[in-house]
Amino acid sequence: MQEPLHAHEVLNLVVNNPGKFTVDTLKEEVNTQFGSEARFTNCSGNIFDVDQLLQFLSSRGKIEINESGIDPVRHNICQH
Repeated sequence: MQEPLHAHEVLNLVVNNPGKFTVDTLKEEVNTQFGSEARFTNCSGNIFDVDQLLQFLSSRGKIEINESGIDPVRHNICQH
C-alpha cells in the first residue's frame, strides 16, 4: 500500500475548481489522479479513504456539498 497523501491534495482540487465537482465526479477525479486505492491523511494523522475524507472535510466545514456541486470554505482551510 502506498503512503497516504495529505488531504490538501483533494482540497486543492476543490479550491482550484469551485463548483466544478459533484461528489461522484470528484471521486472519479481522485481515482484518476491518485488511484482507486489512495488513502489520505489529515493534519492529525488520521487516515481516510475518499468517501471518509469527504465526510470529514464536510463535517469540519472545509467544503460544502450541495446540489450544484462542492465548494470550498476558504476561511476554514488551514494554509500549510
